[in-house]
Amino acid sequence: MAPIFEISSGRPFNILTGTDTNFDFDPLTDRPNAVAPGSGTTSCGTAPVLSKYSPTGAFNLPCYADAPADAGPASSYFAGNLGRNVGVKPYTVFTDLRIAKAFTFSHEIALQVTADVFNLINKNNTLDVNLLYTAAGTPTASSDPRQFQFGARVSF
Repeated sequence: MAPIFEISSGRPFNILTGTDTNFDFDPLTDRPNAVAPGSGTTSCGTAPVLSKYSPTGAFNLPCYADAPADAGPASSYFAGNLGRNVGVKPYTVFTDLRIAKAFTFSHEIALQVTADVFNLINKNNTLDVNLLYTAAGTPTASSDPRQFQFGARVSF
């Protein structure tokens, strides 16, 4: 018997806006603002979105139109006030098992039989999640369900 057990905590991920709010020509790095759930829409017309990952309860896009004249490019009016790696993916548990048995016969003939079980406890492990602030943390990919594999090897 050869068991393999792996338990790991959830990995952190960035929550992103999906748009270029700070005008750096890269929509894959901009983060939203953490705002109160009851706050109104911004001058850009975006409304708050409730999220369990927000420290205040909701996210909203940064709005350049609300920025004062002395606001720098790193201010929350352009870059968002949410920190990096605020979201955490669910924990994972991987359980694999191999059972092998060897048989020997006359004239130096041997048979090895194996049975492998992957994801023995059949846990739905979330591998990836949605990074956009509107649906942050929604699972987008998961590991395979329980699988069996059988094999035999004859040596002579």
